[in-house]
Amino acid sequence: MPTGPGRRTAGPPAAALATATPEATRAAYRFVRTFLEIVNGYRPPGQLRPLCLPDAAARVAAELTRAARRVGPVRRRATRPVLQLRRLRVCEPRAGAAEVAAVLAGAGGASWAIALRVERRRGAWLCTTLDVL
Repeated sequence: MPTGPGRRTAGPPAAALATATPEATRAAYRFVRTFLEIVNGYRPPGQLRPLCLPDAAARVAAELTRAARRVGPVRRRATRPVLQLRRLRVCEPRAGAAEVAAVLAGAGGASWAIALRVERRRGAWLCTTLDVL
């Protein structure tokens, strides 16, 4: 990597370059899938709460509400979902914590992104932060 203004000479720690464990990837996919089902109107919003850290549940619910407003009225289940998962990337910078980026495709070709962090607490992977972009 070339050096220069604003560029680091050393890369990220070697442990951060490793892909996430299958367990962390499954937990991330489960959270994103549940998020999409709620935004698309297939599940009630309360079903996301067990997947969140209790301290973070209110902030995650606020982001979910903001995302649902962007989608508009909920369609019937028989129709195509409003949002669909296009790409999911999971990085585990340290054991027991995974950072997730998901690209979503919306109606009319609109692109969305969500970023979240899940951590392993008391034997379960729980969301601690969610940002809808």
